[in-house]
Amino acid sequence: MTREPEPASGLEELYDSERTRVVRVRPEGSSSTVVYKQPLGPRAAERLRHERAILERLAGVAGVPRLAP
Repeated sequence: MTREPEPASGLEELYDSERTRVVRVRPEGSSSTVVYKQPLGPRAAERLRHERAILERLAGVAGVPRLAP
């Protein structure tokens, strides 16, 4: 199950397809942004688990996105 992004003052759609939606959000009162990727369609939960596992293994490598809490 995926979480919806927190309410934000700024929302920019970066990508949208049958399998994935990606938006950049600026949380209320924050000067930074977060990229929110929502897997869609069949096997979305499985794809999300796989991507999360890869990002966790690559944590700390320069150029690799960090997972938000």
